[in-house]
Amino acid sequence: MAVEGRGGLSIPPVVSALRRAASQLAAAALEPATPEECDPLCIGQMNSETGTTGLTTTGFGADAALFLANPLAAALYGTGDNGLIGDSSSPTGAGVRGYHGGSGPGIHAQSASGVALEAEASNTAIRATSSGTGGPPEGDVAVRGEHTGGGFGVYGLTQSATDDVGEGFTSGVLGGNAGDGAGVWGSSQSGPAILGVSGTGLGGRFHGGVFVDGPLVVTGQKSSAVPHQDGSRRLLYCMESPESWFEDFGTGELVGGRGEVALDPGFADVVSTDDYHVFLTPLGDSLGLFVGQRREDGFDVREQQGGTSSVPFSYRVVARRRDRAAERLPSVSVPSPPDPPPYDISRVGGA
Repeated sequence: MAVEGRGGLSIPPVVSALRRAASQLAAAALEPATPEECDPLCIGQMNSETGTTGLTTTGFGADAALFLANPLAAALYGTGDNGLIGDSSSPTGAGVRGYHGGSGPGIHAQSASGVALEAEASNTAIRATSSGTGGPPEGDVAVRGEHTGGGFGVYGLTQSATDDVGEGFTSGVLGGNAGDGAGVWGSSQSGPAILGVSGTGLGGRFHGGVFVDGPLVVTGQKSSAVPHQDGSRRLLYCMESPESWFEDFGTGELVGGRGEVALDPGFADVVSTDDYHVFLTPLGDSLGLFVGQRREDGFDVREQQGGTSSVPFSYRVVARRRDRAAERLPSVSVPSPPDPPPYDISRVGGA
């Protein structure tokens, strides 16, 4: 049966019932809920109860026990020791899942003085996956750390020096790449892209080749760890020079007191051949050897005092690098090592 409305219009019964229910809900929202009414919590109105209201769904896939949406502000706000607890026993589900249809964060965490977001797990505490494109910082980044003050964008800490089985090393930050890209990428506008500081250990350790595009400056010795017959490794040190010199070695033959040596073409292409040094060592009895004419492709060897000996000899050629001029004995400022970050976890984030 229809209800007569204003102006003589007929209102269907279902519409009238919905209006009455809406009025009742609006009136009830002005008063605190009681355990008898909501057992103990009513969603959609102010509550003063301290009990727990559980929401459970038996759906599959993307079904959620509770779905909230607010186009203007936060859809869910929680306070207390644990403002929000989410639990899921599904191997593919999530205890708490946030989604943003635009460009904002799916989950936003903020703290006035403590840790904004904390995760604990027996395996991986936080896993991030990104399918974005465009390059950092907006695309191709699964985890992005940013500090607007003078601190660290990303801080990683481990309390153990070895892994669970006592082999290898653990690390505060681990980077890996399944393809041919970089496992860890460092970039800086003017400072060091990657900085390693150690109190008593190694500042850096590499297992594999290292390519440096630019100058390499060290304050200690440069050496090679060479296997020894006794099973140990022994250090052999680099020879140093006040200028950038390249050198090559070889042997030749003096016949009738005369000989010629051709420079290796590959060596001649990378050094300045207009002025280079040659050191000769006779490998037999002679009156002595000297360098005659030096050319861009080689040099002549003669026996002293007009001798006519036939004897082998060895030579050493030293020439300056062709493509880059190096200043002789330039001064350099050695930066002081920075203070290492706090290793005590109790000093990090108020944990």
